[in-house]
Amino acid sequence: MKALKSALLTTSWLLSLGCIGQSDSEVSGDVVAPVVSALKSNVLYVGFENPLAIAFPGIPCSSLKVLSDNGEVTGANCQYSILPRNVGPATITIRGTTPSGLPIHGTAYFRVSDVPSPIPVLAGRTRQDRTVQREELEKSRGLILKLADFNFDVLFTVSHFEVCIISSTRGAARYPAQSWKFTSEMRDAFQSLKPGEDILIHDIRAMGPSGEVLIEDLYLVVQ
Repeated sequence: MKALKSALLTTSWLLSLGCIGQSDSEVSGDVVAPVVSALKSNVLYVGFENPLAIAFPGIPCSSLKVLSDNGEVTGANCQYSILPRNVGPATITIRGTTPSGLPIHGTAYFRVSDVPSPIPVLAGRTRQDRTVQREELEKSRGLILKLADFNFDVLFTVSHFEVCIISSTRGAARYPAQSWKFTSEMRDAFQSLKPGEDILIHDIRAMGPSGEVLIEDLYLVVQ
């Protein structure tokens, strides 16, 4: 009864920690399938140590050996992490021994993805906002990149972007920058903006964990 209660508590604890990958096992007797939980996301990401909680209810954590066909798994005592190598599927293989000496084998399956591209933010505004105040632009220091709903700390450094101001009376004017900060020419241009003029931030390039990436354009109308 104590062993069953311990197994149920272990399962409940792991279930509360995160999203669980699909799993199965090859065991005999009353041993159940492994519980494998990705603690930050139900998707694993290339280039990051993705934390995992892994257990066979009723089996000592110290007896488990964990491997993967897509990356290196490190850790012990039911707390692990995996550093995936490639985008695609990842199979987690768990082996161990029951207290009576019976060998056990289980697997869990996850999807591995690249880090999503960040979105550009200008004076606190994104594409969904559609408009921006001239005063907001004048107070802002530069172009910010943001990863929405992503649980890992990732640094993307802006290496280039261009501001294009489009006016029905003055035509289009382009201002490039080689970092995330606004240039003096951009700041001068912001001071002369008028309501109804358009701002296009494009050719946004940034360095991320996998190298340089091209970021989607940002288009706003001045209010």
